[in-house]
Amino acid sequence: MASYPGEEEAVVEVNLEWQETAGSQSCQLCVASTTTLAEFKAQCARVLQVELVHCPDFNDDMDHQQLCELGIGLSEVPVLLDLGPPLLEAKSEPSEPPSATAVASRIFVYGLISEGRAVTSGASFTPIFESSSGGKNFASVNAGNPKKLKVGGGTINGQFAQELRRVAGHDPDSYSPAHEALLRVAAQAGTARHGLVQAPASLRLPPCLEAAFIYLGRTPPEAEQVAGDSGRGGLVILDIFETKSRPYHDQNVAMVYTVGPQRGFEPDDATFLSKVRLVGRNVAAACHDYNMQRSRCSQLYEEFEQTMLRSRVKRCV
Repeated sequence: MASYPGEEEAVVEVNLEWQETAGSQSCQLCVASTTTLAEFKAQCARVLQVELVHCPDFNDDMDHQQLCELGIGLSEVPVLLDLGPPLLEAKSEPSEPPSATAVASRIFVYGLISEGRAVTSGASFTPIFESSSGGKNFASVNAGNPKKLKVGGGTINGQFAQELRRVAGHDPDSYSPAHEALLRVAAQAGTARHGLVQAPASLRLPPCLEAAFIYLGRTPPEAEQVAGDSGRGGLVILDIFETKSRPYHDQNVAMVYTVGPQRGFEPDDATFLSKVRLVGRNVAAACHDYNMQRSRCSQLYEEFEQTMLRSRVKRCV
């Protein structure tokens, strides 16, 4: 974030929240927006009396980047922290306040730029779903969780959970079992299915969904690659909302749930970048194939209506 003569450096008020048996607990940090991720994690570790803090939503090679570049603390979008073991001195001092690890292994971080401080124009975030209709159908892409394919947690995935619950009454916890079951359908019998695969009628979907589709790849080898990837990089799920469960208005029709690769889990940069490209291709292909299916269904329905109309006219004549 740039500093200008006569202006103060932007300060981020970061809120740390976790759950204890007595209820929700929190504390606040004030840090410069130019603080690096490594410095921020070290400061959080000191405040929370733990040996280390890890941010699973960010790769370790991003430690040198500043908070303003990563968007940490610049909105109410939560960031997940994994906490290491308590400090030895914290364990041996019963008079000290309990550390967060005494009751939780993960906490959420969010924050806002302090009022009256310098803020660059890049500090705002695109809404998850537009609150006003542009007259065309819209689907929002969610960077999902590779472990449980859940909706929730940190960063944008957590914001999806908050907004879908608050605005449209969704139960975010209902997505994970449906997503996992849909993946099993697509990868059953050891042979991954390529192309767009619709959830069968026997699969229990969340009540807020009209339908769900999964896309692993355009060809069998591509689908096998994604199905066999423990990080699930390249997987795409289209969650089509029921009309009454669409956030804000009827044109917000779907969530495009996808999982991207994590650099720390890939052997080299080339492999990581190839999976990034695969994610982009699969997102575009899944949306294209769904639109083509819908277009074909609409065409068949119109042909059916015209046939029925001609039949009625013939009987009348």
